Amino acid sequence: MESRPFDNPDEKLYTQLNPKNADERGRPSSMAFLPSKNHERKLSVDREGLTSPEDATRRFTARGLKTLGAWAVTVSECSEEVNGVADVPVLSDPGPKNPAHCLLDFSGSSNRVRRRAAKYLGAAASRRGCLYRWKSDDNRE
Repeated sequence: MESRPFDNPDEKLYTQLNPKNADERGRPSSMAFLPSKNHERKLSVDREGLTSPEDATRRFTARGLKTLGAWAVTVSECSEEVNGVADVPVLSDPGPKNPAHCLLDFSGSSNRVRRRAAKYLGAAASRRGCLYRWKSDDNRE
């Protein structure tokens, strides 16, 4: 499947909430949107225009990974104009097993800016709420 440009600022970008990155209410903490150095400061997301929250979650868990479910930010929330912190580029990164795959690229920002942007995105996702809740005993640690 060919990559499509991001022409809809309201397009949702789904991310999976690892149980370790949830707050006490089961909502994303800012850590949920703070990619590590191990991931080259890039956060994996899936495009709404190419998948659903349910399919994104099923694809994720099929790889043996843990999630509480799919949460989302929009393309526009990744822009400095909207988030007031920094532009977080959204890079299309489709693969044969996941044509909807993209990356939120925090690599060009300082640690301070990355933390502030992650906090904003976590709050935006929390306000929107969980879009697909994954129920699995495997998530309990």
